[in-house]
Amino acid sequence: MVVAFLAGGLAAPDRSVVESHIEACRDCAELMTWAASDQANRSRSIGREGRAFIGQLAPGSRVDRYQILGAVGRGGMGEVYAAYHPDLDRRIALKVVHEAGGDSAVRRARLLREARAIARLSHPNVVSVYDAGTVDDRVYIAMEFVDGKTIHEWLRSGPRSWREILDVFLGAARGLAAAHAAGVIHRDFKPQNVMIGRDRSVRVMDFGLARLAEEPSEPEDGSDAVERSPVPVTVTKTGALIGTVAYMAPEQFRGEPLDARADQFSFCVAFHEALFGTRPQLSHVTATPEADNPNPPRAFVPGWLHASVSRGLAENRDERFASMDDLMRALNHGRARPRRRAIGASIGLAALLVAVGGWRAARGARINCAVPADRLAAVWSGHDDARRQSVHRAFISSGRPNAETSWQRVSGALDDYIHDWSAMHVQACDATYVRREQSGEALDLRMSCLNENLDQVRALTDVLATGDSSNTAQATFVVQDLPQISRCADLSALRSAIPPPRNEHTARAARDLASVINDVNALYDLGNYRSAHAKAVSIRKQAEALEYKPLLGQLLEATGRVESELEPARAEPVLEEAVFTAQACRDDSTAAKAASTLAYLEGARLGKSQAEADRWARLAIATLDRMGRDQPRIRAWVLHDQAIGLLTQGYPERAYPLLEQSLGLKESVLGKDHPDVARTLTALASTLHGLGKDGQALPIADRSVAIVARIDADSALLATVTNNRGEIHTALGRYSEATLDFETALRLWRLHFGPASAMLAHPLDGLGEVERAQGHWKRAIDFFEEALRVRKESESNPILVADTQFALSQCLWESRRDRERARTLASSAAEKYERAGQARGQERALAWLKSHRSP
Repeated sequence: MVVAFLAGGLAAPDRSVVESHIEACRDCAELMTWAASDQANRSRSIGREGRAFIGQLAPGSRVDRYQILGAVGRGGMGEVYAAYHPDLDRRIALKVVHEAGGDSAVRRARLLREARAIARLSHPNVVSVYDAGTVDDRVYIAMEFVDGKTIHEWLRSGPRSWREILDVFLGAARGLAAAHAAGVIHRDFKPQNVMIGRDRSVRVMDFGLARLAEEPSEPEDGSDAVERSPVPVTVTKTGALIGTVAYMAPEQFRGEPLDARADQFSFCVAFHEALFGTRPQLSHVTATPEADNPNPPRAFVPGWLHASVSRGLAENRDERFASMDDLMRALNHGRARPRRRAIGASIGLAALLVAVGGWRAARGARINCAVPADRLAAVWSGHDDARRQSVHRAFISSGRPNAETSWQRVSGALDDYIHDWSAMHVQACDATYVRREQSGEALDLRMSCLNENLDQVRALTDVLATGDSSNTAQATFVVQDLPQISRCADLSALRSAIPPPRNEHTARAARDLASVINDVNALYDLGNYRSAHAKAVSIRKQAEALEYKPLLGQLLEATGRVESELEPARAEPVLEEAVFTAQACRDDSTAAKAASTLAYLEGARLGKSQAEADRWARLAIATLDRMGRDQPRIRAWVLHDQAIGLLTQGYPERAYPLLEQSLGLKESVLGKDHPDVARTLTALASTLHGLGKDGQALPIADRSVAIVARIDADSALLATVTNNRGEIHTALGRYSEATLDFETALRLWRLHFGPASAMLAHPLDGLGEVERAQGHWKRAIDFFEEALRVRKESESNPILVADTQFALSQCLWESRRDRERARTLASSAAEKYERAGQARGQERALAWLKSHRSP
């Protein structure tokens, strides 16, 4: 295997295994080194015997003390290898510069000085250089190994929004600025010289190497004289363009002395190329090759961003920004104006919960990356403390048959969540202070996000610990919907969060109110709508007085969402105000969520014209599109909410494609067995039922029921999915199975919502349809009468009232019990359908009335 490995004859999986083993096993590494050296000595040409093996380096060979693990790539200046650093006991990158020839001693000396100067530079946005040296007449540089892609590769791997590109280039700008502050000029900045790690960190590399790519007229003693008309090797003797001249500043092309503004020019050429898909037209470059960047020209790049890049491209360097710091200030100032909040679990208020910079400043120079045990204990402890016991008692006192099982699932999920939170906390801290691969700014963003996650856990456990057993009914599902820990590693999303108020007093008050909004959301998620509403109303005046619109918008959205469950008619103006307030401060995620709830409210709950519901759905989608970042979870719910309105109003053919899209988005983010996936599955099954495709609908409904029952077999969500499956069973003539489904739904909804809930009308209608289908008119009428009583008392959607009236009218007619009332009920249903804009229902009722004239 050693011989096959050295000869390149192993398959990729086997080669990877061997490379990993060599890196970990010193004895095998020595064996590989001996074998590679022996093989190299046998293969060398006459006259080079005994010289160090440099060139096409075989795995296991050595360059000084560094052991080659494998080739990484080849560029215009040399080869790059993965190598083992014996002192650091880690993998590094080893760049071996192309052989410079017999007269290159001065340039080698200069390159070594440049490399050693960079080795003294430590910054999260600069690839660390550990060492530099020579073997024969070639220079090698040992540097940090970054597992990731260059900007060039990143741009080619998929479409990028201008915000994503801005975030990446700001990271590169910070690296250049740090180098300039240390007196180092890059001289060869281009997309291939910036790495984006798998952790999304951005690192600039190959500082100063362009010095070697010049042919200067220098004193023979190698002293540091100013360059005299160097000819870049990017221009051949005949003037043909090769390499990276397209990124050169005019003064560099002319061979003039350089300063940091040359790097600024190169940076802006690359930035322009990334943003617009093409390099700018440069007066000193007459034949620039086409940019190798498939990123299509942006339909919209902000004017302030274009202006900043254009200033950095000024031919006269005095007209550029004075420094990279000034350029970054311009970019950050522009970005602060249209900054968006990320979606999913909201992170817009994360920055409120920890002031930017406060996490690090509070620790001063003494950094402790340990998990904050005291803070965690106040939220959720793995020990049998008072809070844990209170939550356990609440589950047991609920009296539900599977209460202990539900408790075990909830407590286990919370334990796992806190474990993952702790791991991310340590990893984020270590990335800045131990591994030094992440900036302090990135650490602040990640810690703010983690604190927001933790506060949502705190809000959930606060509610559960009150001892109110009714709060435990949905807990098994709510705990699965806690914001993902992984979002706190997505710096691009975190940087899009709306900044906190600048005034410290306002920021402190906003943090307190943001925590209360988390309480409101926890109560809503647990189904405690009245407590959620009371808490939301209690802070409304404080939020308005604070005059910080992002917080007010989120409070209004939460309030409207709660009121849509309690009093839908009152929710409409609150949600509209939430949309406009959020739009005013560019909080697009809150605006999209409020608009989505309005689409559901008007289409499914209030029975208004579907055209009105569609307008709100279109606004929500347009708002998400404007954000420039994909938000699959929110987008999925917009589609779902719009589809439910269409389904309720009798348009299953329009609802079906929307639900298919929603399902695909949810499965891509949450997996196939998440309860939120089950919600869309059951809606999709109901849509197929509405289209008369019950054979296709049943396995989808079965899958939905199986997902929910596996998580909690005594939940209100199980009532929803079994009720919908009951309708499909009825249509297929499986009456006993349908009856079991409807009775299960009725029992669970009574358990969770009481005897007067409008939800009870759904299974009562279902039981009535089962009896009607079998000709059991009396029993069918009894079920429909009870359903109509419930709907008249608590149902806000006139279409659903009309559905029950029409079903009851048909049973009364067929049973010959009261045909006059039957026609009265059918006429009332037709009127309700007409007022709600439900043309199909109206036509059906009128057609029935026409064919059933005489009592």
